[in-house]
Amino acid sequence: MIASLHFFLFFLLTLGVYYALPHRWRWLWLLIMSYVFYGSLSVKYTVVLFTMTLISYGLARLIEAQQDIEKKKLYLRLGIILSFVTLGIFKYTGFFLSSVNDVLDRLGANSHIPLPDIWFPIGISFFTLQIVSYIMDVYTEAAEAEPHLGKYALYVAFFPQLLIGPIERASHLLPQFTNKVTFDYQLLVEGLIRIGWGFWKKLVIADRLAIVVDRAFSDPSAFSADKLALATLLYSIQIYADFSAYCDIVIGMAHILGIKLTENFNHPYFATSPIDFWRRWHITLGNWLRDYIFRPLNFAARRNFTLWIQTRNVLLVFLFSGLWHGAAWTFIIWGILHGGYQAVELALQRRARNKKSKSKPAWWKTAFSISVTFGLVTFAWIFFRAESVNDAFYIIKTIFTWGNASAGGSLWDFTSAFERQVVFLLIMILLVIEIAQYLSKKPVWEFIHRTPLTARWTMCLILIYSVIVFGYYGEVDPTAFIYAGF
Repeated sequence: MIASLHFFLFFLLTLGVYYALPHRWRWLWLLIMSYVFYGSLSVKYTVVLFTMTLISYGLARLIEAQQDIEKKKLYLRLGIILSFVTLGIFKYTGFFLSSVNDVLDRLGANSHIPLPDIWFPIGISFFTLQIVSYIMDVYTEAAEAEPHLGKYALYVAFFPQLLIGPIERASHLLPQFTNKVTFDYQLLVEGLIRIGWGFWKKLVIADRLAIVVDRAFSDPSAFSADKLALATLLYSIQIYADFSAYCDIVIGMAHILGIKLTENFNHPYFATSPIDFWRRWHITLGNWLRDYIFRPLNFAARRNFTLWIQTRNVLLVFLFSGLWHGAAWTFIIWGILHGGYQAVELALQRRARNKKSKSKPAWWKTAFSISVTFGLVTFAWIFFRAESVNDAFYIIKTIFTWGNASAGGSLWDFTSAFERQVVFLLIMILLVIEIAQYLSKKPVWEFIHRTPLTARWTMCLILIYSVIVFGYYGEVDPTAFIYAGF
């Protein structure tokens, strides 16, 4: 997909024709190429995408035109239900029927429900949320219904962020399709640097770590506690490098086209609490959960808003988040864990509300908070990555009891000592860059772009060279991003 040579050539063609066309036709070109891109994965996917687009477009127009509040609510509910039912059919049918069969097994039933072979339209989890946010924004008058079907279709299908986000709002993305943009060399350079940084994180860090992580999580019983603990830590790095790399690449591509996508990460592993983590990790999803589930739930209970109601709402939000990520009990437990973290933090905040200090906490307190938060997040990643709930609990038990010491499995027997040293050196380079970005509050691509020309090109060449030399192109498909599976 995004990290393939075919996509690179596709983007060059899109870019060249985009700036060659008169401004009034550019939206149409982007729409055509977005559907070509999605159709190249499967023509069947485009049918689902277009149908959901057409229905949500019509319902939003009806909501805006309708004066009767009850009919507005009816169209809103219809839009939300149809969107999530469509998502549910493609994503959760197998999980639901498998769970029913498990219950039947426990009850001793001899019959089972056959599992249908349902294909999964990649990206549907993301553009479903984008569609629902649009319908709800039109209902609350936070956005106007887009009268132009083609431009609304582009909002849903815009190819850089179609598959894995960022999850955009109509009020932010739609107006940009009508902005007059001329080719700008600065946009090109800024975008290319960010794309290069994304490829570095993906190919040099994430895909190299994937080999080790996959080996440990595919057969955890073969590894001792120290190796499982290391694999869990490396997965924390892998998933961040992988997902943030995708966002860097697509935001850089959109930037070259003169379109600004929403930032999706803000140094999440420097978060000082679970709530702070979700302000920094997958920001557009966190904002969606807050605005379209958490706040409406709180508003509905405003007359009797107790700590219990708040806790229930937080758990419901993260139960939804877990289910949204994947149709498996591991994701549900991951979501409930994060919900539990936040519920405890909110309860502690309530107790400490009158004791708040306006002074900045000491550095060691901040460092301690960051360490604890990272530990909690990393613990939850075990369920997120494990292939089953049993595997997850086995890994946790082994790590915390320091068990399975006799296991002889090696995470690194396919590499030389030098290659292992290179991997850890690259991780340290990433860590140093992340710390520098966090402290300076400036992203690395902005730093590179603002350096003198000679230094800038030197850094760019080093970046390209390291991707070519240290990038991993072997067993793991370099085009497969983790979040593409959701």
